[in-house]
Amino acid sequence: MEGGIGSSAVLLDYAKRAPALLDNLVQAFLMAPFFVLLEALHKFVGYEPYPGFHAKVQKLIDEARKEWEDKKAKKMT
Repeated sequence: MEGGIGSSAVLLDYAKRAPALLDNLVQAFLMAPFFVLLEALHKFVGYEPYPGFHAKVQKLIDEARKEWEDKKAKKMT
C-alpha cells in the first residue's frame, strides 16, 4: 500500500490543488475502494491478477516518478 500512498503524495504535490478523486465521484466511490482492496490483497496474501502484474505496475510508477523528479529538478535550475 505504500506505493499508493507515495504516488498520491506525488500527485498532490504535482497538481497543487485538490486531489483528482474529488473531480470524479464515480472514481472516488467505486474505483478507489477496488484499488485499496487489490493493494491489501497483494500485501497480505500476495495476490496478483496475472503473474508479474505488481512488478509491471511498480516499474511504471517508478519511471513516472523519476520523470517527474527530473522535470522538477530541471525547473529548479
